[in-house]
Amino acid sequence: MLVEGPRERTLYPRLMSMNLDQPEAQAYFGMKNKTSCSKCRRRKGRSAHRRATKQSGVLVNRLYNIVAQVDSPAGTRTLATQKLIRWGFNPENRCLLTSMCNRLLVRITGENEVFPCVDFRDKLHGLMAFFFRAFDKIFEKLSLSSKLKTILEQRLLWICHHGCLRNPKTKRAYRVQRTLFNAANLGTVDKVCILFLLPHVLGHTASILPENVRNDLLGAVSIAQQMVIAVRDNRSYTEHELGRIFDRGYITLFRHLEFINAINTDVLFQKKMTQHRRNPEKFPAPKRFKRQDRSCKLFMIPRGVLVTGGTPDFASAKTPYFHQLKHPI
Repeated sequence: MLVEGPRERTLYPRLMSMNLDQPEAQAYFGMKNKTSCSKCRRRKGRSAHRRATKQSGVLVNRLYNIVAQVDSPAGTRTLATQKLIRWGFNPENRCLLTSMCNRLLVRITGENEVFPCVDFRDKLHGLMAFFFRAFDKIFEKLSLSSKLKTILEQRLLWICHHGCLRNPKTKRAYRVQRTLFNAANLGTVDKVCILFLLPHVLGHTASILPENVRNDLLGAVSIAQQMVIAVRDNRSYTEHELGRIFDRGYITLFRHLEFINAINTDVLFQKKMTQHRRNPEKFPAPKRFKRQDRSCKLFMIPRGVLVTGGTPDFASAKTPYFHQLKHPI
């Protein structure tokens, strides 16, 4: 309320939302690194069956206040700092939006966001950033020669310049793309374009790639295309269709990518083993990659097990049941 003599004027705040990339979010919202998010907490593991816990704006602000208070106990400040880092926030770079403009933020009933109705993340943008990063790592592990990369980029340029594929909405040819192996200066539209042009560049059989990775790479690209089409909301999907595209699709996608990764690991192992056989003194024996069971069994001990001298005594267990540790990692 603003009073100007006999007049009274009511001033309303201007509402806005910001669609930010991850580097901008790190600078503006105090995120720790590129794997942090103001919507959900960081967690270990990459299982498609587990959901991350939502961030709590009240708890995050409380932790920041504890860190900022100089008279707080040192142990309490240390715990608050560690928890902020574990949740994906930078304790030394707090966003002042919630403290300086707290009354201007629009809060939705039942939602406890850290930055209410401000930090907007596009689903398609996040999905394409993940897909492009995943396929970029796969191409690095394939160790393609410079000649092969040049051939693939020449195919991409030929398809783009001749306008073979067009956008069904605008009826225009896709934007000309010049490289498959560099994400610099590429927007989300460019990444979507490259994802849908990639099968045409590789061909129906991907004969230009090594034979043992052809089907898996084409299968992974196909699953990624289905997810991008579903995220664009061009039509409504049933619950069964969404479960088939995303729940089962993520499992199939990671299965293809992990198979390619396993092939690359075997190739590196054989290479190091050959070096070890030729010169055992200079090159140590390589160790095979050992998969770990990423489940709660790693953090559970038999009920009744006594810990003596830092070593669990399994002989003292009375029952075969399990109970969780107090602070599982």
